[in-house]
Amino acid sequence: MAVKSKHRGAVGELKGILWLLDQGYEVFRNVSGAGPIDIVAIKDGETLRLDVKARSSLKPLLVEVTDEQRNLDVKLLVITPTEIAICDLPAPPGIIFCENCGASVLKRNNHSRRWCSNRCKNQFTYKQLKIVT
Repeated sequence: MAVKSKHRGAVGELKGILWLLDQGYEVFRNVSGAGPIDIVAIKDGETLRLDVKARSSLKPLLVEVTDEQRNLDVKLLVITPTEIAICDLPAPPGIIFCENCGASVLKRNNHSRRWCSNRCKNQFTYKQLKIVT
């Protein structure tokens, strides 16, 4: 029996809770049904603040993230038909991450910038070269 669309989020949240419990986390739900955090999970002194995103397909996930969630260091608990994963929030609009060192960089205009500096660009390119002997 298919899950009705109005219940999909609740079912996804319960699947996520079961998965977290299987991973050894203590799990606490937001009982108000509103707010920046759906679940708090604790394991070995690490506290995760999670926003649950359940998908019924494997299509790309478009996520709206609030400044409050960024300030609280909320992570996404993404549930798809094939996997469950904890992910970092997507970068704010206009921010990219350097492919070499991971530093956050302000994206300028509409250019597809991939590195924070020419130095990182050169290091990244050098790492990608294959040396043939």
